[in-house]
Amino acid sequence: MEKQYSVKIIENTVTSQETASPIYSEEHITQLERVVDLIITLGGDGSLLYVSSIFQKEVPPILSFNMGTLGFLMPFNISRHQTVIENVMRGGFHFLPRKRLQCELRGVDSRPSKVFHVLNEVTIHRGSQPHLISVDCYINDKFLTNSHGDGLIVATATGSTAYSLSAGGPMIHPSIKTILLTPVLCVD
Repeated sequence: MEKQYSVKIIENTVTSQETASPIYSEEHITQLERVVDLIITLGGDGSLLYVSSIFQKEVPPILSFNMGTLGFLMPFNISRHQTVIENVMRGGFHFLPRKRLQCELRGVDSRPSKVFHVLNEVTIHRGSQPHLISVDCYINDKFLTNSHGDGLIVATATGSTAYSLSAGGPMIHPSIKTILLTPVLCVD
């Protein structure tokens, strides 16, 4: 007897200019986290990063189809979509877990004002001020190093192919459990 599947499509057609404001309420996201078992993205790396940012706790498996030219994070070309989806529905797949970073924005009172979970990187940058910044880096409350320059990129292995790579950092396979620190125009 053939196995039956239930599929519910939740479509969100958002352009990159519109993603600055939240599309889903926290209540809607909590509901999505309870019912979504698999996400399929069509597009480029930005599609994968965006859908990952919606889920602030655990992210369901994401099946990504590249419709562009580069697609570092997209393992499948859209021309293979039917075969790939059929294989996944039959259980014939392997997935690659990816590490995310938790970033806390803190106010002057040192209390977290906002918490983000990111797949690629967190960048600390001097912004429009003309002076260099100094960033002290700690791991588990132990001082690691200090960086003087325009900023510092804290990246996951997935994020190593993004801004960190452009700043001269190495490419790291996503299966390696690491956090990458890449200085931005460091003067040390």
